[in-house]
This record gives sequence, C-alpha cells and structure tokens, in this order.
Amino acid sequence: MDLNTTLIVLGVVAGGTYLLYWFFTQNYDQGVVVQVVDGDTIIVKTKRYKKKKVRLIGVDSPERARTIFEFNEAYAHHADRYVRRKLKPGTKIYLDYDKKKFDQWGRLLAYLYIQKSGYSLNELLLRKGYAVYQGDKYNKRLKNKFMKLQQEAKRERRGVWSRGPRL
Repeated sequence: MDLNTTLIVLGVVAGGTYLLYWFFTQNYDQGVVVQVVDGDTIIVKTKRYKKKKVRLIGVDSPERARTIFEFNEAYAHHADRYVRRKLKPGTKIYLDYDKKKFDQWGRLLAYLYIQKSGYSLNELLLRKGYAVYQGDKYNKRLKNKFMKLQQEAKRERRGVWSRGPRL
C-alpha cells in the first residue's frame, strides 16, 4: 500500500470513529410524538429510537390511578388534557438530555421542546401548575429555573396550587 492510500484509509477510519462517537454522545434528539401516556410521560419516535417512552425531567403531574399529591382527580385530568392538546401524534419535538439519560424502567429522561413554537413542555407544565417540581440528584441543570416557575404558579394559585400550597 502506498503512502496516499494509507493516509486515505486512516482518514476514513478516524472520520468514522469520530462520527460514531458524535452519534452516541449527542445530548439531544429530534423526533415526533407517537402518543401521550399521561401528563409527564410521552411515547416518541426519533432517529435513534423507533418507539420510546420519555419521562419529562423535573416535573411530576398528578396521576389518575393514584393520588400521590392528595389532589383530586380533576388535576390529573387537566394536566393530561393540556399535554394531549399540545402534543398531538406527529408533533415534531426536540429532546434535550441531562446527565442521566434513562430511569430504572428504561424510559428516556428528557426536557421536551415543541419544534414549531420552541416552548419547553416541562416549563409550561410547571408554569401552568399542571405539575410540581420533582428533582433528582443527576438531572438538575434547570433546577433553579423550574423552582422559580413552580413558585410563580404557587403565588398565582394556578392548577394544583389553586387551593393554596399543599406540598
């Protein structure tokens, strides 16, 4: 093999290695909504994942099946309905990941942005009072912002805070 061929092969191998590294370390994804499960869990399809459950980082909305907040079921219904209006199947989205990418059930953990408007669904849920802040020790890049949005919702008595602070 001559020097030019060797350099070309090395360049292709180095470039391929870089592309693989780049692909597997990306901190974001583009995709579309497949289905809304509830107020804080969505099923999406991305370039990397054909169909994957996404749990929104930093938010916890009331569930219909159990009353984890001791709020009545109407709050779960409002959160669920709001998310379904915002994220119809086929809605284009961006997923932004933090330090921990998966939870113990294999769901992706992400900040979800609606491509058309650029809005963060995580932030909208907190601002409207359809969810409360739920932190973890890994994914806390937007903790301060999320805490401020929750305080604003509490102060304005929005959503789950409409009858005053409960947590």
